[in-house]
Amino acid sequence: MVGLYLAPPANTAVFAVDEKPQIQALERTAPVLPTVPGTPERRSFDYVRHGTVDLFAALNTATGKVIGKLSAQHRAVDFRDFPDEIDRQTDPGQ
Repeated sequence: MVGLYLAPPANTAVFAVDEKPQIQALERTAPVLPTVPGTPERRSFDYVRHGTVDLFAALNTATGKVIGKLSAQHRAVDFRDFPDEIDRQTDPGQ
């Protein structure tokens, strides 16, 4: 596997693909307070929950380009369809 990352075959694209399930979609109840010299950015401690989302990401190891997709549900069909999204966003010659 490491050999593909370090020396991919000619005219190919090698992707590292991963899934991050159940990311909490949060909204702060108050706006973020801007930074002031000597004071870090501050956020309120309370928030409103808006459920969870799944994040799919593919990193093109040669170019560093990241292809991402969000899914509101945790279903296998969403992950199975993600390679099609990678194909759509990759050059046809690869």
